[in-house]
Amino acid sequence: MIVWLVIFGLATLVWMQSQHIGALRRRLTELERHFGVADDVVAAPETPREAPMTEPLLLDTPLPPDDREPLLLDTPLPPDEQEPLLLDTPLPEASNDDEIEPVPALTGAVHRLPEPAQAAAAQGPEIAARTSPTRMQRLERWITEKGWAWIGGGAGALVTAYVVGIGIAQLAPTAQLICVIALGAALLGASEWTRRTAIARPRPIVAACLAGAGVLALYGAVWLAHGVHGMIGIATATTLLVLCAGGLIGLSILHGQVMSVLAVAAALLAPALTHPGLWPTAGLTLFICAVSAGGFSIAALRRWSWVAVVTVAGLYCWFGSAIADDQIRRAWVALSFASLGCVFLALRPARDVEERGFFSWRRAHLALPAVATSISSVLLIWVWLATSPAPTGLVAGPAWVGSMFVALAAATVRLRVAAPATLAIAVAALVVGFMAYLRSRFFFGPLGADFYPFVLFAALVVAASALLARPNRHGRTMVAIAGAGGSALLIVLAAFSREAWHSPQAWAPLLIGAPLLFAAAWRAEQYAKDAEKDRAVGVWAGAGAVLLLLGIESAFPAEARTTAHAGATLLLASGLAWRNWRVLGYAALGAALLAIGYALSPALLNAAIADAIPIWGALTILATTVILLMAAGAVADRAQNRPMMHAMLTGAGVIVVLIGAFLVLRWIAASVQLDRFAEEALRALLLLGAGHALMGRPAQEPVGRWRGHVLMGLGFAYALVMAGLVLNPWWGQTPARVLGPPIFDTLLLAFAAPAVLAGFAGYRVYAQEQHAGRVYVAVMAAFGLIWGAMETRRLFHGASLEATPVGVLEGACYALIALVAALWIALYARAHARVRRPFPQDVVLVNPTATIAAIVVAGLIMLIVRHPWWGGQAESESMALGVGLAVLAQAAAVAMALTLGWLHNTTQTTALPFALMREPARAEDSARFAAAAGVALFGWSFGHGAIRWFYHQGAMDDGNLLSGLEGYAHAIWPLVFVLAAWEATERASAHESIRAFVSDLQAIWASAIWAALGFAALGLCVLFNPWWGLAPVEMPTGFSLVLGMALLVVGAVASFAARRIDQARWAEALPRATTILCIVYLFVALTILVRWIFHRGDMTAPSVIGVELWTYPAVWALFGAFTVAWFSRTFRPEPPQAPGDLLQIKPSGRRERRHGRRQRTP
Repeated sequence: MIVWLVIFGLATLVWMQSQHIGALRRRLTELERHFGVADDVVAAPETPREAPMTEPLLLDTPLPPDDREPLLLDTPLPPDEQEPLLLDTPLPEASNDDEIEPVPALTGAVHRLPEPAQAAAAQGPEIAARTSPTRMQRLERWITEKGWAWIGGGAGALVTAYVVGIGIAQLAPTAQLICVIALGAALLGASEWTRRTAIARPRPIVAACLAGAGVLALYGAVWLAHGVHGMIGIATATTLLVLCAGGLIGLSILHGQVMSVLAVAAALLAPALTHPGLWPTAGLTLFICAVSAGGFSIAALRRWSWVAVVTVAGLYCWFGSAIADDQIRRAWVALSFASLGCVFLALRPARDVEERGFFSWRRAHLALPAVATSISSVLLIWVWLATSPAPTGLVAGPAWVGSMFVALAAATVRLRVAAPATLAIAVAALVVGFMAYLRSRFFFGPLGADFYPFVLFAALVVAASALLARPNRHGRTMVAIAGAGGSALLIVLAAFSREAWHSPQAWAPLLIGAPLLFAAAWRAEQYAKDAEKDRAVGVWAGAGAVLLLLGIESAFPAEARTTAHAGATLLLASGLAWRNWRVLGYAALGAALLAIGYALSPALLNAAIADAIPIWGALTILATTVILLMAAGAVADRAQNRPMMHAMLTGAGVIVVLIGAFLVLRWIAASVQLDRFAEEALRALLLLGAGHALMGRPAQEPVGRWRGHVLMGLGFAYALVMAGLVLNPWWGQTPARVLGPPIFDTLLLAFAAPAVLAGFAGYRVYAQEQHAGRVYVAVMAAFGLIWGAMETRRLFHGASLEATPVGVLEGACYALIALVAALWIALYARAHARVRRPFPQDVVLVNPTATIAAIVVAGLIMLIVRHPWWGGQAESESMALGVGLAVLAQAAAVAMALTLGWLHNTTQTTALPFALMREPARAEDSARFAAAAGVALFGWSFGHGAIRWFYHQGAMDDGNLLSGLEGYAHAIWPLVFVLAAWEATERASAHESIRAFVSDLQAIWASAIWAALGFAALGLCVLFNPWWGLAPVEMPTGFSLVLGMALLVVGAVASFAARRIDQARWAEALPRATTILCIVYLFVALTILVRWIFHRGDMTAPSVIGVELWTYPAVWALFGAFTVAWFSRTFRPEPPQAPGDLLQIKPSGRRERRHGRRQRTP
């Protein structure tokens, strides 16, 4: 039912199309009649003329000279332009479609166009040109001209198929065949009648579709007779089908390309319609080849592109069928004919005239060879995979076909009918095919016997095809990559397919292929504009270099490869000097790196150390390598525009020399039992020495200038990693013992010697390469500080440095080392402040930072980490002498901080060079203030440490309570220290050279006076009071009582003297506060004295009874009366000034203090 609905629908569309065609015919007839009469009117015979008129005719009047611009069509075109076609010129919009003006009846009258047409003609160029038709307009036009014809033909084919399959199924077999043949004959007759009638002239495709439906009916008859009823055999059926295909080819002469497309498709479908399993394998293959050859021949003869497309598509379909049926030969034969046929089409050029159609012959001529070759090459990979499970595993078929595809691709590239990418795809598919076979064959058995020769043959074909392709200049690089890379990969596959990597079958192709690829590079050089920069030449030469290096890996044993690679370096450097190919320079460097790598390999060094190879034999190999590398550097020096090659290759020779020196050092160490720490230190020194030897001049090329720095950097890194981290005797992963006497020991080799070499390197390059010089100086400082710290620790702990913890004296020494380093920098900066050389300038700039860092490090160690009282330390290291020296080290730190502050005076920075602007001056101020802060902190800590050591000796940190009068001493020390320091700075402020530093110190003392007063009052009156204090002092004897009273009196006197610090904060309140504190101290002293009289050493007893109870009020009353009298005398108010007594007016205290500060401030 559905089929009949489709048929009726198609019939309706055909009827509507016929009505539309009839309307168009009528309109066309009217137009032909109209323009045909007009032509007749114009061509009518001339009528007798009337009598001449007196007035001259318009045509008899002579025309004025024509000075108009010549017409466009009269102007000759340039030789490279084509004359525009007439039909390409846009026409004005038609205005006489609806109304056709009747033809004039007068004979001989000139036919005039209708008025709208005249107006359009008068406008001429002013009429806007039509735009190109849109996509919908083109689709509508195609449906109008061809679409309905195709729909009708499809409908006829459906009807034919329905009739063959279902419609006559109830008839007898013979009747069915007669009906089908009659239907085919009727359709063929209708086709011929349609072709001969007028309605088919503008649309010959209708006749073609009817003819195709007729032949399809005949095909159906043959299939019905063979496949359904079995009335004929396979041979007869095949013959009849082929005859039908021949009939289609004959009809194609009358009906065009459509019939040929149907003919080729029908011929290729003939085996499928006659049970292909019954066909002989060879016969089916030959039939497919014959049909495809015929299809390609017809396509080339008539230039029918769709015939070629159908032929190629049919071959690919038969390829898929062959792969599914495991018919490997048929598969690669189908691919071969597809590629060969499309390349054959490339020999048939397109016509010079413009061809119409979506897929013209010109497009097919340019696209089909490349597309078919690429697709066939890729599909051949399935043939490789299908070949691998075969019992024999032979690869002759796919190898030949893949090589043929590569040759065909090269031919199409040379003929300029395919892009260079076609050759790249063919080569890549061939290489992937060999790889796929090699990988999959591993699971089925050994490789085929012909794999090795065919892979080498394919490599030769790839290289030759790439050389003979001769692409355009834009495709040379791609073709070279495909040829050189493909051939090199195939040769490497051949070498790796051998079981013995070091056999001649493995290395012979590599060493033979390398010179062949070099020869290919020389051949490619003939077509290069600039061989030095040509990428194609570089690709060929690079592939040859890779094969050469791989051949050395296969041909030589491990211990001899370093010399072999050095020889390859010399060979490649010679090629660079001869041909100046840039890639040979990179290849030479790669060979040199391989030579260095094998010189460092265990196969050579470990064998020599283990006596598997004599030491002289290993040294001979290394010496030969050095000679070859140096010769390569000398030869490469002749290359044009390659100045760095000499430096790099000779640098490689120096590295091999270092390797030989390391080997000798290891041999000596094994002979004399040299410590590993010393051995590693000597290796680092060897690297540093080589760096010094290769350190070039600034005018040299970059490699020559930097190779020395690189070796120096490697030496420092090696020393830092091995001696500084791995084998460090103090904190290393595997700590080593220090050998030798102090100072002259292995630490000198590991740290002091690199520091000296770094300083010497900085001295050599600082003037020309300031950045490198700064790095060397920084490295010198780092190694020097490490050496100083390690030697200091050895002085305390001997040869074993890793087990014992750091003591207080040892920590103080580390802090002093930091201060000494900062002091040396400050002294050098002060002495060379006016020198304009780079190094003194940098030292002046670094000086403030070094001072601040040293103060911070020393304060962190001395005041927190390893303080003798509250810092962490070991009991075994807490001896009285060591702790006392640690306390004295704080006094030494005070002296060094004072010296640093003096060296950082602002008055000195004004004399610095003009290049040091305000930023250095600010840094100097910060460093000077840091030194002043260090003086205050170290001095404060030294006093407390000395008091503590006086009472506890080495047990300062054992957690003991305060004993004796220790509490009073700690309480009074900050106040006494601040007052003494203020007096010292007040006296030193007169010196102009240290006024800035003195000002910083005075600012610190002025800020600390209130804290000192508060701590003294808290300690003397509350915390350490022998009666009510939390940690009372002890006064068991009269002497201790005298000392305690003396300390209280000193506190009172010091507090009273604090009013002299006129720069303190809240200076107006300072006199009253100090007076009150003085009175408080005296009050406490009298109270303690009375308490001691009654209780002696047991002043903490809670009982206060008897006479003692009445003694305190009496004593306090007398003290109060004395205090009131003293206050009234001291703070008696002055009489007011008399009016107008200007001579008695004095400046205020604030004004005096401000004036004093202005006088003292620099």
